[in-house]
Amino acid sequence: MGFKLEKVEAAIKKGLILQIYLAVWFCALVFLSDAILEQAGVPYFTYGFAILKASALSRFMLVGQKLFPLPFAKGSSVLWLVFRRSLIDTAFVLALSYLFYGLEGMIHHKDFFETVQNFCKGSWEHVIALSLCYWLIILPYLIYCGLKKAMGAEQLYAYLLGVEGPRLP
Repeated sequence: MGFKLEKVEAAIKKGLILQIYLAVWFCALVFLSDAILEQAGVPYFTYGFAILKASALSRFMLVGQKLFPLPFAKGSSVLWLVFRRSLIDTAFVLALSYLFYGLEGMIHHKDFFETVQNFCKGSWEHVIALSLCYWLIILPYLIYCGLKKAMGAEQLYAYLLGVEGPRLP
């Protein structure tokens, strides 16, 4: 019974850490866009949606890690496995961005699909730039998870911290 409780506690802690990590990044992006829009005289605050997106993405990533764990084998490329997973997670967060943008439009009494068509002002360059930002946010976490699984937690912590570190989720 105690072992099961420890696994649940570790899973909750891992989920909270991931959610906080993603929320900080998404809120930073919102803060940047707000600063840019404020210079143009447009008030715009969507931190709530950034935190909801972080929560949804963290749940998706954790469920994906449980259902489809990265299949490591001796001699396999950790980077290739992580790269493939990062593309899937990036596509999901982009889809969430479209969804939350449409929901935000509905809150402002606009048509959902019309609002979604105007995501990033309809600019594919903007969508690609945003996707790259999302990918750069997700990639370090997945590299960390991949290295932790490939090397083992203790060895990775010893390598990263230079000492035998505390056991993190």
